[in-house]
Amino acid sequence: MSTERIAIYLQARPDRSISIAERHLHVMDRMSAIPCPLGFHGLELPPVPDCGEELLASYEIKTGLKGLSVIGTYAFRGPGYEYADVAALDEIILYGFRSSNKAVDYPSVLRNGVASVAEAFGAYRVKVTYGMYSMDYQDGVGREGPTLADLKAAGVKDVDGRKNILTMYPAQFWDARLCSDALGFGPEEVFSRLEGKVDKVELTASGVYILLSDKVDLSYEEYLEFNRHAKALLGLQ
Repeated sequence: MSTERIAIYLQARPDRSISIAERHLHVMDRMSAIPCPLGFHGLELPPVPDCGEELLASYEIKTGLKGLSVIGTYAFRGPGYEYADVAALDEIILYGFRSSNKAVDYPSVLRNGVASVAEAFGAYRVKVTYGMYSMDYQDGVGREGPTLADLKAAGVKDVDGRKNILTMYPAQFWDARLCSDALGFGPEEVFSRLEGKVDKVELTASGVYILLSDKVDLSYEEYLEFNRHAKALLGLQ
């Protein structure tokens, strides 16, 4: 069996009216209600991080599970700084582990864990990447249609960011605002189009969670196929 690097990105739009300290306490409180491996229940929680001279304040969660890393960041708040509406300035929680990690049940995490932490964090988007497949896909390997470079050359800003969707992942979450901006319709329509046609689709309090594959040993051909299938159902290129 091959072993690939799995990354789970929780992405949230920063609220500049809430201080980093307030945001951190809220996130830790919500995440502490969810058990490991994605939640922080029973874990030692980090203190409020500080930006220092940087534009991000970062922290690390020590889960005690071998091979699982968890880091988080908050965006700088302050007068005199122009905040662009781009994903590069998102607040994040990033999990990393190998698909073969026995301490993290990859299929169970995708089926039972991701949607919960998306809601707890207040994410507008979650993406679960598998190895280098998403980068190959965005570069146009094995497929037709616009690449990341094509879209940037055409003037599309923040590709796969806060307002558009290029890539489907093994699992993803989109909030109502992202659905509207990227698709022109809401989570309920996403659910209607995908129900019974993909592995799992679930409406949540703030958006929709989509599972396209929980295979530990996923091939790139399978990755291409679920992108073709799901994007056709959603009217995406």
